[in-house]
Amino acid sequence: MVRIKDRIVSRYYATPRQYDVVVYTESGHYYAKDRRGNLICVDSPTACIQEAVDALTPNRSWIETVLIRSGNYIINDTIMLDSFTRLVAHDAYLKLGNGVNKAMITNRNQINGNTYIIIEGGTYDGNYQENPSIPTALINFVKGSIITITDTTIKNTYNFALKYNGGTLRAFRNWFLNNYAGVNLGGADHLFMHNYYSNNWSVDLLLSSGASSFLGDYFGSNAANNVMVIENATYNKFVGCVFSDASRENILMRVNNTSLPVPRFNLFVGNLIAQWLNKKDNNTYSMVKISYGTYNAFIGNMIASYPSTNIPMYILEELSTAGPNYFIDNTLVGKYGTAPVNLSGVNSVYKFRGLILSENSGVAVLSVGSTRVTVNHNMGIKPNKILLTPGANIRVWYENVTNTSFDIVTDTAPTSDVYISWRAEL
Repeated sequence: MVRIKDRIVSRYYATPRQYDVVVYTESGHYYAKDRRGNLICVDSPTACIQEAVDALTPNRSWIETVLIRSGNYIINDTIMLDSFTRLVAHDAYLKLGNGVNKAMITNRNQINGNTYIIIEGGTYDGNYQENPSIPTALINFVKGSIITITDTTIKNTYNFALKYNGGTLRAFRNWFLNNYAGVNLGGADHLFMHNYYSNNWSVDLLLSSGASSFLGDYFGSNAANNVMVIENATYNKFVGCVFSDASRENILMRVNNTSLPVPRFNLFVGNLIAQWLNKKDNNTYSMVKISYGTYNAFIGNMIASYPSTNIPMYILEELSTAGPNYFIDNTLVGKYGTAPVNLSGVNSVYKFRGLILSENSGVAVLSVGSTRVTVNHNMGIKPNKILLTPGANIRVWYENVTNTSFDIVTDTAPTSDVYISWRAEL
């Protein structure tokens, strides 16, 4: 018997040679048939999908496909997927039944995990109004490796839409919509590309994984808390992503488990971190907050704050429990409550553009007969270091340093104008 190995399924019209078992609905009934047309199941949608999965070759080492044709499917129990299983459901709508309160899809071997599972297409509805206590996530994979989820919509779940703690999850072009929370990601070595997270109540992404990449993902329109929370996560990369419109922090780095390393070696390059909508509380939350973390790098990002009211307390906040971290060539623009930044990290490096300049320099003139001159440094933040070089043999120092200016002071008024070169740095 010829088996299908990794054959690409046409997005909308799969022929009998492109699947091993097909599930479909007709005249209110649900059926499962193999690719030769042999009837496997006439039963509920849940039973037909599970029996279709179970009818695939046992203990196989190649991928076999279950195709779910277009239609509405009420799922009343968790569907268990084995290794080397591909579930194709473009144009199918799977909705969790009333009062089920279980995951809709998981992997069968939760002791050692499963490998090479693919979910391609379909809408998966958690029906949160009738399922208020799903224990983990609507799609919940435990351990395992080489899991792929692509072109799905996972929505309306009263918990996480997706949870995974194994190795190598690949997620492409998925939409995580209107859930209590979006994705809970542990494990390591994951790749996310062009996914969309919107209107998830608590958080779009809770990240505790390592060595993962997020390329062109959109995180936004978060209803109550944070867009993304990084907990004890290391070596992750975010490139070309958007983190938009959180009610609290857009990005929050923190520690959840003190026995694990703090967030470190996470890289943010060329992202847009933006706040257009009003935050939940005025002058209470920052846009980016690093409570704990070392050796994280933010390079060439745009951080923009333009809500009409309830503006963020700080655009960027780094606590004294964090550092060293590196902020290189980031541009900060827009509105803030208390100050553009609050930077207390240990040995961190800062180089900003826009509202904040990491360094500035100029020449001040201490006029004849004066002992003090005020200099506007235009950095937008109180500098940590000021260097003064007078053009005459005169003793000078600085006082009254603020976010906008400082004073150059001498104890003896000069008899002619003295030009003093100054340089201010964070």
